[in-house]
Amino acid sequence: MYRGQPLASHRLCASLDRRLNNVSLRSRRDLQKRMRDYVVDRRPQLSSLSDDSVYALLQHHGAPTRLLDWSTRPYQAAFFAMSSSLEEQADEDDCAVWALDSGAACFRIGEGGVKLLYPSEQENTRAIVQRGVFTLNESLQPDIEGYLGQLESSGHEKPVVVLKKARIPRNDSELALWDLSAMGIDFESTYPDLSGLARASYSRALLGSRRELYS
Repeated sequence: MYRGQPLASHRLCASLDRRLNNVSLRSRRDLQKRMRDYVVDRRPQLSSLSDDSVYALLQHHGAPTRLLDWSTRPYQAAFFAMSSSLEEQADEDDCAVWALDSGAACFRIGEGGVKLLYPSEQENTRAIVQRGVFTLNESLQPDIEGYLGQLESSGHEKPVVVLKKARIPRNDSELALWDLSAMGIDFESTYPDLSGLARASYSRALLGSRRELYS
């Protein structure tokens, strides 16, 4: 499975874990659970979903959670990396697509490891169109790279390649986004609601103005 990130230097750490990196793992778990309870209290139809599925729903709608988004589609991950790179207008780094071996034994350790989550698609159309999968880091390491490094140093058997990063030069993003759009991968298809249309209007206008500027 694949994850796109706008900055290649960023490590694989979930937003809530990154923001509260000085808070205990137990406290971060409790905070996420309170977020879930708040949402379900106001949307009772979500009460039938597992906690992980509610967390995924929150993640897909902009709330910081302990989950990291991945996709089974590499081109979808590339879109996330390059579109975010375009919107953020950062120029200090390339963007990147990460590839993770979801069949590796090190992701089936359970408590104290990094878990793969395949949440319910009920009430979550974004998970359907994005082919969404998630990781949840329950280890004491701050990110997935740290978790894998800990396993390697402890002699835990793992595949030769579990995680790999492909850097994408930022200057290639604009042309690649036009190609992805021709493949049907853009903001409108990725976010099938008004927010997707709104973001598409900005990216199209921005890409179009740049093409005119440099043509």
